[in-house]
Amino acid sequence: MLIQYQRPIRTCLTKMITAEHIERILCTSFCTDIQTRERKDGWIQVSTPFVGRDGDIYNIFLKQKNGIVRVSDRGSTIMRLSYETDLKTLTGARQETLIQITDEQGVLYDDGEIYTETIASNIGSAVFKLGQALTRVSDIGLWSAGRIKSTFYEDLECTLDDILDKHNIHKDYCIPDQVNSSNYPIDYYLQGESSKPLYLFGVPDSSKARLTTIVLKQLEVWNQNFDSIVVLSKMDDIPKSDLARLMDAANDIVPSISDTASIHKKINHRLSA
Repeated sequence: MLIQYQRPIRTCLTKMITAEHIERILCTSFCTDIQTRERKDGWIQVSTPFVGRDGDIYNIFLKQKNGIVRVSDRGSTIMRLSYETDLKTLTGARQETLIQITDEQGVLYDDGEIYTETIASNIGSAVFKLGQALTRVSDIGLWSAGRIKSTFYEDLECTLDDILDKHNIHKDYCIPDQVNSSNYPIDYYLQGESSKPLYLFGVPDSSKARLTTIVLKQLEVWNQNFDSIVVLSKMDDIPKSDLARLMDAANDIVPSISDTASIHKKINHRLSA
């Protein structure tokens, strides 16, 4: 009788990784990536693993005063965002998003600076908290030009709603009984005490600046008696030649959508005249 023997199964025993082992690996890895440098202005610059979309490491600085340590980007994150083609300033929806992010992350924002304050023993968590906040804020730069244009009109409509009742705001208005008037739409017809209608145009970019100039000139050809206000996203965003033609055609211009006080003043003045 043939007896077959099975070879014993050899098991390859590997050392089980433990939570403590993982903690040591991560601590060693993170510590390797963190470097500090004392500056002449009294700040200590900290280099961390946090990297922006441009590949550069976020600037994080520490300074102690009266026992409190300020952990700050010293305005570098907003400055870097300002270098992007379609982002000149944080206003409207972008500004609201910035404030929401800083609130959620438990950090503060003041005049371009994003920072937090802590005691010396909590510096580590404060640095990582700020780094996470800077990562989220930097992503605001991913907003497309179309998104920026959309938020511009959202901001403008919110401002108008604060000034007038909705039944006095007529959006995408066309002159009645006028041939081809649909080819020359007016962003907003605002009604008030004035005997003349007030037409308001929002201009977020150069193409809208040229279109608005064409519409205003056509209204003159039709012998329309009206007042007009143009609200710009930001004057610096409009080429000088387009801006010059627009200023020649409009009665009044608000240089920036963020200047809500000026929008209120100019609308109320025109509607009460």
